[in-house]
Amino acid sequence: MSVMMSVMKTSAKPSRKKKSAAEKELPREFTVRDMNRNTALVLAASRKYGSVVVKHRNGERFEVMPSRMQALEQEAEERKEVMRRVKEKMEKHLKLMRGLGFRADLTPDGVERINQIIAGEI
Repeated sequence: MSVMMSVMKTSAKPSRKKKSAAEKELPREFTVRDMNRNTALVLAASRKYGSVVVKHRNGERFEVMPSRMQALEQEAEERKEVMRRVKEKMEKHLKLMRGLGFRADLTPDGVERINQIIAGEI
């Protein structure tokens, strides 16, 4: 007796790919329970949005953000401070120049005169 077995599939089932955390629609608010049970999801959302909120039962709210976001925020604050100092220096310099008789002449004739000075014609 011989038994013949087929190795062919009778019907092809469509494969279901799971969406990665980046492809899923992620919430922006989570609970402490979500942090406990789905930590990867909470962290993926914080990477995607920059920060997420974790709510506690007693009403407290915590913000979770990747450390690079904190570094970027700190850099932005430092840049703002540098720009503020540059602006102060420029205003001080402009005030000094005006005191010496400088006036900005940005009319078309004034711009043409500046171009001639740069070209060495005047």
